[in-house]
Amino acid sequence: MPHLRASAHLRLLHGVQKALGFLALTIHWFNPLVWVAFVLDGRAMEMSCDEFVLSHYREISKDYSTALLAFSSGHRFSLASPLAFGENNVKERILNAMRHRKASKIVSVLAAGICIVVLVACGTDSVLPDK
Repeated sequence: MPHLRASAHLRLLHGVQKALGFLALTIHWFNPLVWVAFVLDGRAMEMSCDEFVLSHYREISKDYSTALLAFSSGHRFSLASPLAFGENNVKERILNAMRHRKASKIVSVLAAGICIVVLVACGTDSVLPDK
């Protein structure tokens, strides 16, 4: 199952995302919000990788969770390499993997509509031009 995770990370371009996050971290090392964003981004990448694998291979959810647990039990130095994909928050990831459901089309369309409305509202100028 490690090959499924590796291919998911590659298909989702997590390596590029992680490298860009690390670049931002090296430039803004003094900003605690960048550190928080880097850690949360790593967690989100792991969750999206799990969801990607489980959405394509639904029949392996139990085996996948067992493999996550077995693989993570031997690793204790996840912060040793900030560019590596770690096996942190195993309990949270397993629970997320077990209750993963694909979003309905209505929710997806509604979320896209809200994003468009926010983008249009933020992209318009409320000040009228002088005549």
